[in-house]
Amino acid sequence: MERNKLVYLIGIGMGDPHHLISCAEQRIAQADIYIGAKRMLEPFEIYQGRRLVSYKPKEMKEYLLQEQEWNSAVVLLSGDSGFFSGAKGILEEFADTPYEVQCIPGISSLSYLSAKLGMNWEDMYIASTHGRKENLIGRIAQNERTFALLGGGRQLKELCEKLQYYGMNEVRLFVGENLSYAAGTIEESERIIQGSPAEMKNQSFGNLICMIAENPAPQKRMGEFKDEEFIRGKVPMTKCEVRTVSIAKLDLQENSVFYDIGAGTGSVSIEIAAKYPGIKVYAIEKNEEAVSLIQENKQKFCTDNVEIISGEALEILHNSQLDTPTHVFVGGSGGNFKEMAQWLFTQNPKLHMVANAVSLNSIAEIYKTVEELQLQLEVVSMNVSKSKKMGGYHMMMANNPVYIFTIKAADR
Repeated sequence: MERNKLVYLIGIGMGDPHHLISCAEQRIAQADIYIGAKRMLEPFEIYQGRRLVSYKPKEMKEYLLQEQEWNSAVVLLSGDSGFFSGAKGILEEFADTPYEVQCIPGISSLSYLSAKLGMNWEDMYIASTHGRKENLIGRIAQNERTFALLGGGRQLKELCEKLQYYGMNEVRLFVGENLSYAAGTIEESERIIQGSPAEMKNQSFGNLICMIAENPAPQKRMGEFKDEEFIRGKVPMTKCEVRTVSIAKLDLQENSVFYDIGAGTGSVSIEIAAKYPGIKVYAIEKNEEAVSLIQENKQKFCTDNVEIISGEALEILHNSQLDTPTHVFVGGSGGNFKEMAQWLFTQNPKLHMVANAVSLNSIAEIYKTVEELQLQLEVVSMNVSKSKKMGGYHMMMANNPVYIFTIKAADR
């Protein structure tokens, strides 16, 4: 395919045209067509050329295919073309066009704000909440520095309130608003301020903001979570060794959607949420005391990616609008294991399930369900004994044996 027309995807930085790299300036000055959102196009009204106000790749492609007599077009994108940019979607949409598409980088808000603050950014966790879900609390809890593109002042206020709720009061926030803009170019000029969550939550911000959160005591938990760390009450809990094997058998991925059915104190939910901040965790539990304990443990471990669902599991599965699960742990089924398994594997045939059983009744129920639904099964029997000092001796005290079932759809 001959590609005799050029489309440039140009990162224009934060908005001030004085921060354009010289190559971008040249391509913009020589273009026949200008495409972008209204805010992106406004600084370049001095150039004569046809314009399309749009941020949708399909509209851009259709417009260019219909237009005649042009040699080069520029699509103006905020920030850098490779940093949470619309360039990715445009490149995919334009793959089958007769145009040569080139990306030209710009100065990202990350590099600009970091430079203004005199910070290196190679060790920061980088996130965006524009049109995507992100567990910022978990990321801030685990990283010394976290950068985030935010959706506006309201979102920053909510983040500050959450940081206070989770006891992360020592976190320092550096917020940049209207970066690169001089006075008079838009409603407000550039502003960079810093403070604690308590100080920042009452500040007023517009829509063009980003921030760096600095945590003086990050805690990345990848090892064992000890049973005594959890707030327990009188609710049964999946013990440490069984929990460790069960989580390993789940084979979780970074962006999994996880259901913990019969969550108890929430030990499985909390440990997974803390170790994998990118996972969405639904802790489903009917016991009111247990629900309260999960909430307390969620707050203690700063696991904002745990959503607690109170009620009967089978009823919740049938009537709620939860995200479709990729992984499920069943700590207690209330005698409804077959109905739950049937519904879950109907929703996602590629589901990965782990179920624990102690009683012979539960073991028989799970095994019978697997046979009837023709699922694939692996069973591990765990017999755990732990040392306990009794007088001058150390004795091994046995826990009840636990059967760990790993269940998947059968290979066809």
